[in-house]
This record gives sequence, structure tokens and C-alpha cells, in this order.
Amino acid sequence: MQTKKPERLVNYPLYTVGDLGSGIYSVIPSILLMYYMTNVLGIPVALATMAAFVPKIVDLISNPIIGGLSDRASTRLGRRRPYMLAGSLTILPTFALIWMSPFTDPESSSYFVLVMFSICTISFSCFLIPFFALNAELPRDYHDRTALNSYRTAYTMIGAVLAGAGAPLVVQFVGGGRNGYMAMGLGMGAIMAIVTFVSFISAREPARHEDEKIPTLRQTLDAITGNKPYIYLFTAYFIHITSVGLFGAVLAYFVTYVLKRDADFLSLLFFLTYGASIAAIPFWVWLSKKVGKFRSFQSCIGLLIVSSVAYAFVTANTSMPILLAIVILNGLSGGAVQVFSFSMLADCIQHGNKKPGVLTSAAMFNGVFIAGEKLGFASGALLSGIIFAVAGLVETTKGSVMQPESAITGIRVAISLVPAALNVVAITVVSFYSPFERELLAAEAAPRPAE
Repeated sequence: MQTKKPERLVNYPLYTVGDLGSGIYSVIPSILLMYYMTNVLGIPVALATMAAFVPKIVDLISNPIIGGLSDRASTRLGRRRPYMLAGSLTILPTFALIWMSPFTDPESSSYFVLVMFSICTISFSCFLIPFFALNAELPRDYHDRTALNSYRTAYTMIGAVLAGAGAPLVVQFVGGGRNGYMAMGLGMGAIMAIVTFVSFISAREPARHEDEKIPTLRQTLDAITGNKPYIYLFTAYFIHITSVGLFGAVLAYFVTYVLKRDADFLSLLFFLTYGASIAAIPFWVWLSKKVGKFRSFQSCIGLLIVSSVAYAFVTANTSMPILLAIVILNGLSGGAVQVFSFSMLADCIQHGNKKPGVLTSAAMFNGVFIAGEKLGFASGALLSGIIFAVAGLVETTKGSVMQPESAITGIRVAISLVPAALNVVAITVVSFYSPFERELLAAEAAPRPAE
């Protein structure tokens, strides 16, 4: 007779709604911040790149600190929920201020955006790091981790649809320019505040054992560096997210200068991309039960490589059915990469260290992983800035301007061949994770002890 699984401590569909805020937070700066700075505030590409990249360095430093503080917290609300509450209450003002530069001078505006974005990253991390720590602590087994992360990723993709399809429309509806971006920042910040607060309200923390030992920073770093599956997964995911960040940072320029379309079409592309991601998640979850998370993860990255290369052949004259087919193909695996990455992350936290007696901090592991994710997005933006600078992209305060042919070529390469190359590297690195996955599948197939 098999032992009965314990009941879930939280309602997954309700608890994971906070990740809708993650989708908004990740996508809007990724696709609109560089464009906002270079084409609305008139900030030169070099300064805009700095303003987009430096806050992610702040994030990289602050995330493990927040994770460590959460591990050591002892309050009436628990150790995770107080930080989740702080993040939900501060995300609206800090996010909105990014899009409210009071300066007309481009240089002053760049520093204003840099400071506000840095503060916002810390604010949102106060919610996100404890939230992801709970994601590793709540699931009951190998497949339950996939179930939780499938709900979480579905919300991420919904948030991405709201951000990618809705944010440009809000900007356009209000009249564009500074006022349009200000309205967008307030509206999207309010949605993030609401959904993260719902997650805080619905969250419950597993019982904390009185004899539980909290690892020191040195012990945590030793645990992380000694967890080989985690290192392989982290590295592959970072490289993949760099490709996603690059693609997102270039997409608005691609729509404007290559496809010669407006914000309505940018919204359509995001709706189709993330709509396909959401629709495909049940298939990928089913596939993972048949072949495992690792092979499913590799399949997702392989599909992204194919679709990225296809973008290299897209021009303003490409027929609409072919263009939309490429967009949907690109979107089919995006959500599943998130599902498998964070489900595999939980596997690494629970089972990745082979040395007996290793103290593991879920919050610190997640903090480093999420910092890597955010740094990946920032690295994509940095890479786009470098490509734009080399290609000679011209900044403006008028929304669009005639670009030299070199800039058009740079945009096309940045949205297709470079992301494809990065994902080739990612799929190669993650192949070293395979032995760990085989061990997990063998353990999962073993009979459960009788009662």
C-alpha cells in the first residue's frame, strides 16, 4: 500500500496569481524601456543602455541579500510573507515613477530612469524572492513541482500578454509621448500591486522546524557552487534569458523600422506570441510526464532556435500568414521554458547536493537564480545597445526617424541570428544536466514505502 500524499498547503491557482505581475514587470522594461528612452526622451543609445543595465546589477546584488534576510526572519506573518507584503505595497509607486521623468534634458532623464528603475527592482524583489522560495518549499514531489510551476507560468504569460499587447495600446490611446508612458506605468503598476497582494493573502508557509538550521552566507555559497545540476541549469537559463531580453529590446524597433508598422501591430505580435505560450503549456506538461522535464526543456529551446532563424528572412513584404506563423512558432515554447526551468530549479534545491549534511537555503538559491534571470534580461538590453551603437541607430524625441541601412541590418541580426546562437549555447550547456534528471526519474519510479 502506498503512502497518501499530504494535502496541498495552498490553492495553487490562487496563490500563483502573483506571477502575473512578474510577466508585466519582465516584459514592459524589456520591450519598451530602451525605445522610451531613445525615441521619447531623446536619450543617446549609450546612456540609455547604461540606464537599462545598471539597475540589474543592483538587482543582482540585492536579491541574495533579500533571500538571506527572508531565511532569518521570524515574525507573526512568517518569514516569507512580510517581504511579499512589502513588495506588493511599494511596486505601484516605484514602477510608475520610471515613466515619469520630470526633466527635458536627455542626460538628466537617463539618470532619473536609472535611479527609479534601481529602486523598483529592489521593491519587486522583496515580493519575488520569498514568493519563489515558497515555490520550492510547497510542492510535494517531482510532478507536483511541475504542476505548481505550470500555474505560475500561465499567469506569467497572461501578464506578458497584458504587458506586450496592452501597454503599447495604452500609450497610443492616451496620445503617445510622455503622457502615454506615464498612464501606462500607473495602470500596469496598479495591476502588479493587486495580484501580488492576492498572492500574499493566499500564501501559507510550511511549518518551520524548531531545530531547523539557517545556513550562513558562506555555507549557502558552498551549497550553490557544489550543486552541479543547479550550475548547469543556471548557466543555460541565463544564456537563454539573454536571448529573450535581446529579442524583447529589439522588437519595437523591428516592428517600426523593418516591418514599418505601428503600436497596434506590436500588440498583435505579443498577443499571438504569449497566447501561443499559454495554449501550449498543457501539451508541454503532458510531454514532461512522458519523457521528463529535461528532454522537454531541450525540445523547447530547439524550437526557439528554429523560429529565431526564421525571423532572419522576415521583411516588410513578407506575407501576413507566414509572418504570423513564425510569431506563433516562436511563442509555442516560451512558456514551457519557464515551467521546466523553475520546476527543475526546485528539483536542484531539493536533491542537487550529494554531500551529506549540506545546509540549503531555498530563498538564497532562488534569489541567485532570479538575479541571474534579471541580469539575463539586462544583458540582452546591453547587447541590443551595443549592436545599435555599432550599427549607427539614430535617437529621436519624435517616436521614429529615418534610419541608415546599417541600423536596419543591425536590428534584423539582433532579433534573429544572435538569439539563435545564444540558444545553441544554452542547449549545449544544459545537456550536462541529463545524468541528474535520470537519477530523479529513477527515484520517482521506485515503489513508495508502505504505511
